[in-house]
Amino acid sequence: MEPLQQPINFLFSLVSYVWQVLTFLLAIINIKVLPFAWHFRIAYGYFGHYYFHRRPLLSSPASLPMLFQPTVYTTSNPPGECDYNMHKSNSTYLTDLDVARGYHLYTLCRQGFDAYIASTKAENKGLFYPALGGVTCTFKKEIKPWKQYEVWTRVLSWDEKWLYLVSHFVRSGAVKPAVYSDRPWEQTKQRGTPRKSGVRVDDTKAKQEKEKDAGQPNIYATALSKFVFKQGRRSVRPEDFLRVSGLLSTPCEHQGSTNVFTPCEVCDGVDADLDGIIERRRLDGLVVASHMAGLDGASAYFSGHEDIALAWY
Repeated sequence: MEPLQQPINFLFSLVSYVWQVLTFLLAIINIKVLPFAWHFRIAYGYFGHYYFHRRPLLSSPASLPMLFQPTVYTTSNPPGECDYNMHKSNSTYLTDLDVARGYHLYTLCRQGFDAYIASTKAENKGLFYPALGGVTCTFKKEIKPWKQYEVWTRVLSWDEKWLYLVSHFVRSGAVKPAVYSDRPWEQTKQRGTPRKSGVRVDDTKAKQEKEKDAGQPNIYATALSKFVFKQGRRSVRPEDFLRVSGLLSTPCEHQGSTNVFTPCEVCDGVDADLDGIIERRRLDGLVVASHMAGLDGASAYFSGHEDIALAWY
């Protein structure tokens, strides 16, 4: 047996080495779904966007106020997120939404959080934070393994309690913004193609990809989320927070605290025009958001006094 001992040991060592390499490679290609990977992605967005990107928000055109501008989060679909059909599993859309919504709120409201906390510090009303109140997602097209995609998130609307966000899972590169208003340097860094007179000069590879994907649906899924801003146990009206954040203009002395979106006859100007545009977009979005708000009525279909159930697992 001694002559065979050395080859057997070598074989076991080789199998062990190969197994370790395969395990390492499997972990690398599925790093997105490793334990605590979600926590790291959330923490990275929070500290990266809220603490280190402290520059002030820039002005935006009236045609698309910064309040409604989207943020773009890019990711991909590793095999660990696929179901038995080898498509992105439905449940994993929610983890991507957590990260994309966080990036959006940290970017858009990074000044607003500090401003609101400072404005209410003397009242000592408790910790201020946004709380997720609900998510609904509609699936349009499957996302295949290794496929890269983007999650476009923006403010849809708000009411007396909720701030509504809409997120679109979009084919990567399907839409290329001409400008990133908060990060102007991203045009070249992210897309990698030069511009002339504000027009992108597509290279051959980009044109080939565009022709290859022509006619294919760009939206994989659409999700609506609603947030409530809390300070201690008290809910903060989204409009109040957005005004303190500088994303909405402050009512002038002639308007008082009501009907602030109606242009003031005394000091009508750019701010009044911008407020009118924002209010029209808010009302348009509220038509869709109201359907999500109506889902609260579904709670009535659980009575809590069921005598018969189909099965218990």
